[in-house]
Amino acid sequence: MVKFYEVPPLPELETTLVHLVLELLRSPVTYPQLVLSQRIDSRGEVAPDAVRITYHYVAALQAFGYQLQDYELDQALKWFLLPFPRDQINTLDPIEMNRLEALLLLCPHNADFTAPELMEYIHPRLECLIGQRTPGDDEFEGHFLIHGDSPAFDNLWALKTLAMASERRVLRPTLMSEDELKNALDRLIGDHYRDKDLALALQLRYQHFNRNLKRSQQKYLERLVKYGRSNLGVWDLRQNLMWLVHHMHRQELQIGDVAENRDAFRDMILSTCYVVENLMPMMYSYPHLLSGILQQSIELWWNVFQGEHAADRLHDLFPEPYDYLLILTRTIIAVCAYAGAYSEKPLSERILPHVYRMLSLQHDDRTGSRVQVNLQKALREWMPLELIGEPIDLKLGLSGANVVRIQPRLINPLNPDFPVQFAESLIVKYGPVDEIDLERQNYARLPQAIRSCFVSIPQESYIDAAEGRAYVIMADLVNYYTLYERLPTLNQIRDALLDELGPFLLRMHGGGEAQPSADRQALLWELYLLPMQEYVGRAFRLVRDHALLSQQEQKDAYNLHDELNRLLGALVQQQLRLGEFPTAYMHGDLHSRNIMLRSTSPWETNGNNQRLDFKLIDLEKFEIMGDAAVDAGQFLVDLELARSKMSDTDFAHAAIGQLMERLTLVYTQFGAARSDEMFAARVELARARALLRIAKGRTKYAETRLRESRKAPAIDAAHEVMDYARQALLHLRQVLAVLQEDL
Repeated sequence: MVKFYEVPPLPELETTLVHLVLELLRSPVTYPQLVLSQRIDSRGEVAPDAVRITYHYVAALQAFGYQLQDYELDQALKWFLLPFPRDQINTLDPIEMNRLEALLLLCPHNADFTAPELMEYIHPRLECLIGQRTPGDDEFEGHFLIHGDSPAFDNLWALKTLAMASERRVLRPTLMSEDELKNALDRLIGDHYRDKDLALALQLRYQHFNRNLKRSQQKYLERLVKYGRSNLGVWDLRQNLMWLVHHMHRQELQIGDVAENRDAFRDMILSTCYVVENLMPMMYSYPHLLSGILQQSIELWWNVFQGEHAADRLHDLFPEPYDYLLILTRTIIAVCAYAGAYSEKPLSERILPHVYRMLSLQHDDRTGSRVQVNLQKALREWMPLELIGEPIDLKLGLSGANVVRIQPRLINPLNPDFPVQFAESLIVKYGPVDEIDLERQNYARLPQAIRSCFVSIPQESYIDAAEGRAYVIMADLVNYYTLYERLPTLNQIRDALLDELGPFLLRMHGGGEAQPSADRQALLWELYLLPMQEYVGRAFRLVRDHALLSQQEQKDAYNLHDELNRLLGALVQQQLRLGEFPTAYMHGDLHSRNIMLRSTSPWETNGNNQRLDFKLIDLEKFEIMGDAAVDAGQFLVDLELARSKMSDTDFAHAAIGQLMERLTLVYTQFGAARSDEMFAARVELARARALLRIAKGRTKYAETRLRESRKAPAIDAAHEVMDYARQALLHLRQVLAVLQEDL
């Protein structure tokens, strides 16, 4: 029998684990978009990735020893409490499964002490899950389906969740009896799993059958152990990456080794952590089989990052926030499962003295980046402020400026030991002085009637003369998300968006005026023809100056260039017929990244039933005397490109199509109301303009890759440039066809 003290200790366990857990505790502030994130609609829904990561955050805190009554878990419970809309959803998708698992983790093990309100969130989801069991004549008889892509994993996931519910005594016998559950768990083990899933299946069966496996099931355990030994302590290894494991074994793993194989390396580490977590409880019954391989496995990964810089090391290996938090949480869980096995008290209590010792010696001697120094100077000239933590990059748009979220605190000169955090966060936009100044000037020109359509931009700013950058400080739009961020879950706000976005944009175009603005000559040339000629020249210069296309593709590109120039020349000749139209207020860079929205509360709307509130950002290209067709065409192209990246079966794909249809109708009616006969033709022209502008942007990307001696991505970008140019050509032909019909 293996006791805790017989498990070989991990070197620098206390130091390493404390730093990892402190990083985990900071994650709601450091990664607010992924851990306990803000709601994104009126129902209280959040982004799918946030549900997944916050579930792992809860599991890691519990593994370390946090109790349900502790503040962090209590806050997480409140975050996960979202009613299940039975009238809208009849199946549990993966996100709802994550939410159900989290609620069960945060549920006391004795249902007699569980608040009845919590059951109102758990029971409807359990009932729905039970309803997803396949009928008897199905190929997967008696199985549960969630994704549909992997019936074996779906079934395992569902039974794991039901087992959690059974342990907490919240699984009603009318839904599934204990005997039914045990029979299903007994049939789980087979050849159809990945290593991590087989380990879970074995652990579930072992746990619910008095810590015992049948002989036939033990063979699967032996096979899993044999596989781990042959791979030096890892599971779900791709054969071509064995060299990475050898580097880990020799403690020679470099960040560059991982960079080229990051997804495969991440999956291998996650699987290994899951296997360790699930097999450790079985050490009690199978010590001779498991002790050596689990020690080898955890030490192999541990030696990669151990020490006081463990969190930094993990972040270097996995720079993407989602990957980093996933690895961080599952590593903590696996380490706690190994180091805390059969201990009389949780690791959190054992290493508490080390926490106090570390905090007493901790000094913050980090020096800020150039950007952070400038941000601090800007704040201090405004008020005596300093920053908490690092700025969070929020750049989503296509302009040259940057946008960051900062957390300021006010320093009281009379009592500097007690700073005051007077605002949760602020937004700072910084970039070239002329761009920032232009945006501030454009905001100042806005009529009062439509200022509420835009994010407020103060006139005060700080200028770093050495770098030629300006910094402007703005209020944070709490609970707002860009439309681009909402596109994957667009179906949830579809009806409100269809009804309200179009009227909002028309209000902006009208500027609060009752009558259309006067005609302005030469506007077509300034807004369309001149920029398009520039975009075409820049795009095809890439093809001309660099050998990125095959001989036939090069020939096709020259023909395409000639045809675009011919059509643009024809439009120049007929610009007088297109060029006289009523002007409108124009955003000038309208796309889904520059439209922010949030769900409103009933008390905010003054009884007008408004469900969404919108704000426009990025005003560098704003025009008082512009053309609404420019915004319409660019926005429709942006939506079409976003839709093209989705599957036809994706609910968001259909919702985006419906939004495009509604916007087309709204803008058609807008043109008709202003007697603007060529409005629809200019929308087509604006679509071509937008596509050529995107093509020009891809040339910049390709040229940067070429300077880095990375020809392959430059070749891909050159093909994209040609694709966008061909699409633009089709829209230009439609414009000329309309003009010919009008003769």
